[in-house]
Parts: sequence; structure tokens; C-alpha cells
Amino acid sequence: MASFTCSVQMWTAVSASVAYKGHE
Repeated sequence: MASFTCSVQMWTAVSASVAYKGHE
């Protein structure tokens, strides 16, 4: 379960970073 939560947090951070760069 802990590994799943870590993966979700990592994907959220990556997605946010990509979305932010995409808007520039």
C-alpha cells in the first residue's frame, strides 16, 4: 500500500510539472 501511495504522489508531481511546462 505504501508503494502505491508513493507512486501516486510521484505521478501527481510529474503530471503537474508537465502541465506547468506545457502552459509556458
